[in-house]
Amino acid sequence: MTGAFDPHNGGTSVDWDKYSTPEQTRARAKRPELNAVVRMGVGEIRGVDDALDVIHRPLPDNQAHSEIPLPDEGPAQSELRVKLTRIAVVVIPLSA
Repeated sequence: MTGAFDPHNGGTSVDWDKYSTPEQTRARAKRPELNAVVRMGVGEIRGVDDALDVIHRPLPDNQAHSEIPLPDEGPAQSELRVKLTRIAVVVIPLSA
């Protein structure tokens, strides 16, 4: 499941559940049927590692958009992605 935390432009994109339901989050994916939705609390994310934070960065078409900045490629990034996987709770599984 570490693929769920692939970085794009220096971070991994997430949605703030204050502004989006799990169903809305999944529907925004380019290929919804290939995406699951997981839940993690901001406090949990920040508690995983001092290097992790969550920043609300709304987009014109997505008020919920936020980012978890990740370090450049390498062992540190891989380790953080594994740690995020450990705290993620599946809300909508991949389609069968």
